[in-house]
Amino acid sequence: MIVGGGPAAGNSAALREHGRDGPVVGSEGERPSVRPPPSKDCLLGESVAYERLPYLDTEQYDLGMDTGHFHRGGYDRVVFRGNKENRKFIAFWMPGRQMLAGMAVNVWDVIVPIGDLIRSRADFDDAALTDPDRPLDSLLP
Repeated sequence: MIVGGGPAAGNSAALREHGRDGPVVGSEGERPSVRPPPSKDCLLGESVAYERLPYLDTEQYDLGMDTGHFHRGGYDRVVFRGNKENRKFIAFWMPGRQMLAGMAVNVWDVIVPIGDLIRSRADFDDAALTDPDRPLDSLLP
């Protein structure tokens, strides 16, 4: 990875993916298979693409949460699907009609489709995102 004209590794390395710049930092418990590409490959001049969506997952007593994100600000609203009051919902951070980040709270097996929606860079309709009867993967272009 190149930072300021020279190679960099670790948290000082900024990645460019899908037109978004910024550091990609994993959680401490993140499996090695989902971390950014090995620094040695980048430092040796290899062209290595980071294809995975940064994510965080946690389970705390009665709350489980998965997030997939390129969230660095710049959103104008958060769109919710599900029921916030009973803490079972999906939230989408939206700059305009594109999706920047998604979070599933006590909703399981949706982080892969959320990641697909984010990576698609497609325009989404809020009504479709909030409709619990529409499977998330049906929203892909």
